[in-house]
Amino acid sequence: MGFESPQELWIKDIKQEMLECVQRSRILKEIFCFSFLSSLSSSGGGGGILWLLFAIAKWEEIYKVGLE
Repeated sequence: MGFESPQELWIKDIKQEMLECVQRSRILKEIFCFSFLSSLSSSGGGGGILWLLFAIAKWEEIYKVGLE
């Protein structure tokens, strides 16, 4: 049992910050081509995918994670 988080509301409020964070991520730049990351802003952000990528980017930023 549980409930679904209101991701769409959260994304709506901080979408630009999320996009910038995702586009700064070194890890995500290694995994995805830049055009894909840039396309998130023009494609409506992809809701769920943007949320997941934002979580990875924030984890990288907060814990100073990098690729070796």
